[in-house]
Amino acid sequence: MLYPVGGGLEFCWRLRRALEDAGVQIVDRIMVTGLMRGGSERITGAVGIHTRTGEFHTLSARATIFATNAITFRSGFVRDITGTGTLLAYRAGATLRNAEQSYLRPGTPKFYFEGITFAIQEGASFTNAAGEQFMQRYEPEWGDRADVQRIARAMAMERQRGMAPLYLDMSRVPAATREYFVESKVKWMEYFFRKLGPEAKIDLFGETPYYPQNQMTKMAIRTDSACRSDLPGLLVAGLAQAGCANHFAGFHFGMCIGSGWVAGRSAREDLDGLAAPRVDAAEVAALRRDSYRTLNGKASARSDALLRKLQTVMFAYDVSVWKRGTRLERALGEIAGLRAELAELLAPDTHELVRLTETEAMVLAAEIILGASLFREESRMNHFREDFDFRDDANWLCWVDVTDAGGAPAFAKTPIPTPLYPLEPASGSAAGAAEAVRSAAIKTL
Repeated sequence: MLYPVGGGLEFCWRLRRALEDAGVQIVDRIMVTGLMRGGSERITGAVGIHTRTGEFHTLSARATIFATNAITFRSGFVRDITGTGTLLAYRAGATLRNAEQSYLRPGTPKFYFEGITFAIQEGASFTNAAGEQFMQRYEPEWGDRADVQRIARAMAMERQRGMAPLYLDMSRVPAATREYFVESKVKWMEYFFRKLGPEAKIDLFGETPYYPQNQMTKMAIRTDSACRSDLPGLLVAGLAQAGCANHFAGFHFGMCIGSGWVAGRSAREDLDGLAAPRVDAAEVAALRRDSYRTLNGKASARSDALLRKLQTVMFAYDVSVWKRGTRLERALGEIAGLRAELAELLAPDTHELVRLTETEAMVLAAEIILGASLFREESRMNHFREDFDFRDDANWLCWVDVTDAGGAPAFAKTPIPTPLYPLEPASGSAAGAAEAVRSAAIKTL
């Protein structure tokens, strides 16, 4: 768990071998495209297409568990996480949560580097185009040692000042410790650098441009503590479940395994009282038609061009990291235009059908993320509003939940219980009240 040899891929293969040894049936390479109800209120399974052959599959089940990971816009090393499962549940009636929250971090277009915190400890610092170490301006207490989302915020503000390009200056890392740093501090990076060769090390310890990055959204499906969603028969685990809105390195293994165990236990409890699921032929036929509705052998593949436009909107630092109401509204207008373009696209083959289905999911995700970001009028955790640059517990100590209301996202507040520390907002402005509560909480801790 702490250091699986070979990383996550090796961990998954070992898990798969254990499942096969236990006699569990594994159906590979199926993109789920719809959920079945079998004429009832419960989810009774799913349908999907084989991503290579295009064959249609019907999977009936008394209990269905989603563990389909988080949502990105094909960014960085998480480029294959497009949120199709989460948004499929949303369309079926499940409630989503944390859409305005994301994992923010500094990033570089040259390579993926996992270990910024360690680099800071060894003497690295963030600098601007003038060579100034700017973090102290935005984080007087922590400086370069601030949380990565606060660093991303500061970088966005520095770009707004016109001080880009920005750098992670690792030239201050002592030469004697650099090999130890790469091979020991961040163990899996050793393989990474062997693969890329010596040039990557030159870039790493030189002056490499960095930028504020929204790596992936924390939007996921709301569940109870037993991992049951709002939809009877649908349970959720891993990053598909709305759990912690923050990010911890290595946390996803533990979250998926722990919540997966709970979801499996809950599903087993349900099975004893459930009849075998009924397959509704008319429902399956309708889901099949919908799965292939964009397939047309005479079409040309154009989803990647639309995705590029989507990325241009959603990767903008002043939309995804340092937000403002006017910019969010403008971005929503641009996404509406992309949705109109999307409605005209067709897929010439199965490969493009999969890509187009994923692009449809990402466009929907963008609408929800921007809408939730506009809805929450404060700054909290990984959500930073330039026009509401304060934490407001009096009005926003809540989750932002979203449901599908006739094809459009509907946002609502759900209060967060505080049984361990009763929060009593102070009088005065929202910003002052929020700061007073935060200071009181810190003193109590």
